[in-house]
Parts: sequence; C-alpha cells; structure tokens
Amino acid sequence: MNKLVVFFGILIFLNGCGGGSSSTSSATTKNNVPVVSLLASNQTIFGLDTIELSGTATDADGDLLSYVWKQTSPMDTAVDLSQVNGSGSFSIRIPDVAVQTTFTFTLAVSDGKSTSTKSINIVTSVLPPFSLSLISHDLQVNEFEEAIIKLHYENARGEVSLSTILSGDGFVNDETTVVKKDGSQGIISLTINNVLRQMLLSLTITATDSVETVSVVEIQVEVFNTSILRKIAMINVIKNSYDAILNAEEERKVIESLSNLAFYSGEVAFSEKNNFIAKVGPMFDQNLALLIRAEFDQFETDQQQYINEELVDLKLVSFHANMANYIEPINAIIAEVSILSNTVELTLGDYYFIEQDNILSQFWGNSSLGSQGDKWAFSNDFQYLTDVIFPDDQICTAVN
Repeated sequence: MNKLVVFFGILIFLNGCGGGSSSTSSATTKNNVPVVSLLASNQTIFGLDTIELSGTATDADGDLLSYVWKQTSPMDTAVDLSQVNGSGSFSIRIPDVAVQTTFTFTLAVSDGKSTSTKSINIVTSVLPPFSLSLISHDLQVNEFEEAIIKLHYENARGEVSLSTILSGDGFVNDETTVVKKDGSQGIISLTINNVLRQMLLSLTITATDSVETVSVVEIQVEVFNTSILRKIAMINVIKNSYDAILNAEEERKVIESLSNLAFYSGEVAFSEKNNFIAKVGPMFDQNLALLIRAEFDQFETDQQQYINEELVDLKLVSFHANMANYIEPINAIIAEVSILSNTVELTLGDYYFIEQDNILSQFWGNSSLGSQGDKWAFSNDFQYLTDVIFPDDQICTAVN
C-alpha cells in the first residue's frame, strides 16, 4: 500500500514539472464568412418584364469571392440563367405566367471555405391582354403620295404580325394600292394610286402577337384625287372658251395662212385664195355646236370632290369625237390648200386640245397630245401650226 502511494506521488511530481522537458502550442485562426447584401428588394412585376438583380459581398479576411445565382422556386417554371456571368449583377426576362407566381432567386457567395446566401422574391402577375393603339390620327393624303401610320403595342408577347383591310364606297382595292407592313417597328406605309374621286376610306389594322392574341384598330384615310385636277381645268377651259372653240379660230387662221402662201407661191390666183377663205364659215354644223355647248354647260365642276374621274374622261373623249366631226369639213379644205401650197407633209385627221393662256386651240401633227388608249393625257409641250415645210426644206412662216 505504501509503495502505491509513492508511485502516484512521483507521477504527480513529474507531471507538474513537465517531465523535465519544454513544449510549444499553435493557435487555430477562425474564418470570417462573406457578408452578402442585395441592392434590390422584393418586388412585383408582370410576366415578360425584364428585371435587374444585383448583389455585393465583403469578406473581412480579404479572400477571393465567387458569386452564383440560382432560382430556388418555383420548380415548375424555370428561368434561363445560363447567360448569367460570375458577377453579382444580372438582367433577365421573367417568363409569361398564367397565374400569379412568386420567383425566388438566391445569391450564394463563397470565399472557398464558407458560403453565405441571400434571397429575393419577385412576385409576377399575369400580363394584361395584348392591345394595339394608333400614334397617328386620321389622315388626309393625295393619291400617289405615301402615308405613314405609326402603331403602339401594349403587352405584346413575342413578335407582332400585321394585316390590313382598306375599304370605302366605290373604292377598288387592286394592285395599284401599295401597303407595306413592318410589325417589328409598328409602321404601315400606304400609297393609294387609283381613286376616281375624293374618297373617305377606312383602314382596318389587325395585329397578332406570337401567342395568337389579336387586337384591331381602325383609322380613317381621306384621299384626294389629284389626277382629275387638270382634266377639270380642261373642261372649265372648254366651257369658258366656246366662242374660240366653236368658231375654230385656229383652223381659220391656218386656212387663211395656207391660202395666202399658195397665192404668194403662184399656185392660186387672188380670187381663188379668197374663195378658199370664204368656204370656211358655212361648213360648220350649228346643231352639233349647240350639242357640244349643252353637254358641257350642264357639267358642274365647282365641287370636284363629288366628280368621278371616269365621267370626266368620257366627257373629254365625247368632246374630242364631236369636235372631230365638227371640224371635218375644215380639215378637207386644209388638205386641199396644203397641196396647192406645195407642202411636203401636214399631218391631218385627229384633233388635239391643249390649254394655253386660257384659250383652247386645236392642233395637227403633234403626237404628244390627246388620247392615249382609253385615257386622256395633256401636255404643255406643243407648237403652233405657223410653219409650212417646202420640198426644198425651207421653212416659211405662215401669214396670219
């Protein structure tokens, strides 16, 4: 028993003295976890909206930090985060939703030893229906001129396609009407080339987004007929120049000039010259002259917006035909006198009319005037018939 007491005493002594030897101890350093802060708070948006999320982190130990964003809910509607880089900030479009949905995104920041996280909730409401509206108001445009119509989309899902219907009383929508549609820019270009009178047209615009949602708007387009203006001016000249027209003043001057020329060239005697000139008056059909006058006296041109261009064309063609019959006897005299005056050629037959100084005059030998097919074309590029061509190519001015 005494031996055991001594033994334990020795052990206690040795242990208290350290066994007669020295030792060192090392302290373990504690890791500080990153501190994460989100620069955006919980928010409410609509489906298809774009959000920007941004987070920062600090580390007391100065460790290199890595950032990872994850969607933690809902699991049945995934957001594509494949393009999110390794920084704390990103911008992404939330998908369309059928019911209100809360998306939760979590930012995890790691220093290689520990990871800290912060989450944000994005409450996403159902996007209201797609709608279309007009930036442009009702339009007034001349035919042959381009009109630009600007549109505004609300809540469009994906790309938008456009279709149009143009209608109006008496309007024929054929290939001469040009409609260009740019759904991505929301622009419609409209050029109308075939109105026969001033018209108020209705343009119906239908927009369809990528999920087949349809929105429709309508705009009024007033189109002014500009091609009719010169034709109406021509009719007014006819009405204001009956005396000059129905007395065929220009034709009389031509006959007198050619008769004088035939006399000066020795082809006819003085009495024969006067005889040609005297033949002109009795050859006019006064009944036909009255018919021409009555036809145009009854044609109202002061309210051109109600006048059909086809009717104007018919009036002018009718006038052309009646005047051809009316002047035909004089045409025969011109042909007879022109032969006597040794002219090489004087084109006869059709009669063409042009406005010049508010006087309607008839001319021969000018192919740029008159009827083109079933339409009338008018030009100011003409020459008076005051010259006669001789076989020796000399030009002699006719005597008036």
